[in-house]
Amino acid sequence: MKCAVPQPVHLEAYTPFPFLVHAVQMRVELDHSATVVETRLELERREGITESAPLELDGAGLGLDAILLDGAVLESHRYRMDERRLTVLDLPQRCALTTRVTVNPSANQGDEGLMRVGDRLATQCEAEGFRRITWFPDRPDVLSVYSVTLIGDSDVFPVMLGNGHPVGEGVLPDGRRWVRWEDPFRKPCYIFALVAGDFALLQDEYTTSSGRRIRLGIYADHDRIDECGFAMGALKRSLSWEERKYDREY
Repeated sequence: MKCAVPQPVHLEAYTPFPFLVHAVQMRVELDHSATVVETRLELERREGITESAPLELDGAGLGLDAILLDGAVLESHRYRMDERRLTVLDLPQRCALTTRVTVNPSANQGDEGLMRVGDRLATQCEAEGFRRITWFPDRPDVLSVYSVTLIGDSDVFPVMLGNGHPVGEGVLPDGRRWVRWEDPFRKPCYIFALVAGDFALLQDEYTTSSGRRIRLGIYADHDRIDECGFAMGALKRSLSWEERKYDREY
């Protein structure tokens, strides 16, 4: 098999992505061989972009279980898909586009995307791994806020971690547990991360310069958690240093 020859990308050829992706809402049903990823994109066409300009989303090794526009199933003539791209036509100025795919972490033998590591699941999205998880404009200049709901069997995935802050958790009628993570800061998709499995937890607290107490946690293998004390101390010292140096309180 011949590998594609990398082509140079010149700065003068740069153009912004034609749509703003204001927010990303993801529902990830974790499974070692059939993880279902539903992604809702809140989109707005950039000023000056013609109405005929399509939305082009990147993908690698993805199918398409469902696609909806503003909650309604999108007609087949309004999109086309190949092995690298999902192109959606005739979008309004503002809309919400939802896609659903199924990925197999156990079959991922590469070093990007969602993969199985022992009995755990983990992601590697830098530099272009997010497109192996869901259809998305996988480029570093597309910045969005993320809300991610992770769902899994608590016996298999007792710990489910994502970016940002945990804002809710519960149990579904079928017995699976869910936890929601929200990251309030806009970020590119290559920073997206999740990990799920059995981990030990080292907990501590830090009191900020204004007297606010925040919880700290480090997850690690059960037989290595006793080695994480130095890392916890370094975390607390870094928080203190940022307050003293830059007047930045967490």
